[in-house]
Amino acid sequence: MPGWEQPGAASDLAAWRADRAGAEPAAPYRSADVLEQASVTEALDALVDQGITAVRVPLDWARLEPVNGRLDADAVEHLRAALTLAGQRGLTVWATLVAGDLPGWFAHDERGFADERTRRYHWARYVETAGELVGDLVGGWIPILEPTLWAKRAWLDGTRPPGRVDDGGGFARNLEGVHQAAVEAALRLGENGRPVASAQWLAPVFPARDDPRLPPTAEAEVAAGEVDEVLWRSWVRLLSEETLVVPGRSPVEVPGSREAFDVIGFTYRHAVAVAADDQLSLPTITSPAKLAAAQISTRKKTVFARTPNQDAYIRALDRSELVFGVGPAGTGKTYLAVAHAAMLLERGAVERIILSRPAVEAGERLGFL
Repeated sequence: MPGWEQPGAASDLAAWRADRAGAEPAAPYRSADVLEQASVTEALDALVDQGITAVRVPLDWARLEPVNGRLDADAVEHLRAALTLAGQRGLTVWATLVAGDLPGWFAHDERGFADERTRRYHWARYVETAGELVGDLVGGWIPILEPTLWAKRAWLDGTRPPGRVDDGGGFARNLEGVHQAAVEAALRLGENGRPVASAQWLAPVFPARDDPRLPPTAEAEVAAGEVDEVLWRSWVRLLSEETLVVPGRSPVEVPGSREAFDVIGFTYRHAVAVAADDQLSLPTITSPAKLAAAQISTRKKTVFARTPNQDAYIRALDRSELVFGVGPAGTGKTYLAVAHAAMLLERGAVERIILSRPAVEAGERLGFL
C-alpha cells in the first residue's frame, strides 16, 4: 500500500523490531500526510504503464484496528482513497487481509490464530469489518498471504515475531490455526459475490544429492518426504479431503474447505533441497525432521520424539485412553507419559493426574517412579 511501506506502530512486527533494536516504536502514521504527495498516484500510474491490470493490496489490520475494537478513521480514509485511485486507473484490487504482521493486541493479548476463541471472535469480526469497509472497492479477496511461510518464519527461523527458533510445537499449533483462519475467512468473504483466492507458498521439495552424478540416498528421500508433508501435502489434503493434518497434531475436520476458494493461487520463491542429515539448503529450517515427528507441547516446553518407538508411543497416547509402554529403563516411557498428562491438564482435557506404582520392586528397579 503506497504510504504504508513500514509496519504500523501498533503491529507486532513494529514492536518486535523496536524491542530488538532497543528503541521505541515509530510514531503513528497519518493518512493526510501521504495523500497530499504525488507518490501514491505515481506508483499506481507506473503499474499501469507496465501493463499490470491487477494488484494485491494488504489492508494492514494493525493500522485499521490499532486498538482492540476501535477503528482508526484516518487509516480507513487513506485505505479507501488509495483503493479508489487504483480503481480509477483500471486496476483490479485483490485485498489481502493479512500479509505478515498482525495487530499487537491480537497476536499477543489474544494469542493469535492458535487460539480458537480468538479466531471465532476477533478474527471473524475483522473479516466482517473489512468486507464492510472496502468490499465495494475490491475485485477479489486473499484472506492470508503465505500462511505456511508466516508460521515458519515466526516459530522456526526467528525472523518474524515472536521470533522463536526451532519451536516445533508453536509452529504446529499456529500452522493449524492459520490454515483454519484462512478457510473461515474465505467462506465469509465469498458470501459478498467477490472471488476469493489462496496465496499458498509453493516450495518444491527435493532430496539433496551428495554427488550430482549419483541418485539421492534413501535417508534424503525420507527427510524430503517429511518436509514436503509439512510444507505442502497437509494443505492439499485440507482442500481435497476437508481434513487438516499437521504433523504432531490430531487431525481436524474443516468443513467447507473444498469450496472455500474460487481461485487456487500460489507464490513461488525457490525450491528446497533436503539432505540426508535433515539439513535444508533453502529455506533454513532447523532439524526439519522434528516437524513431522510426534510431539508433546506444554506452556514451558515442547518435547519431540527422538526414536521411532517414541514416535509410536506419543501417537498412541494421543489416540488411546489406555497405553502400555514396555521397554528398557531410560527410554522415555515415564517421562513422555507424564509430559502428555501435563499437556492434557493444561488444556483442561483432564481434571487431575494420578501416579501409581507397584508396592514392591519385582526383581528390578522401577526407574523414575
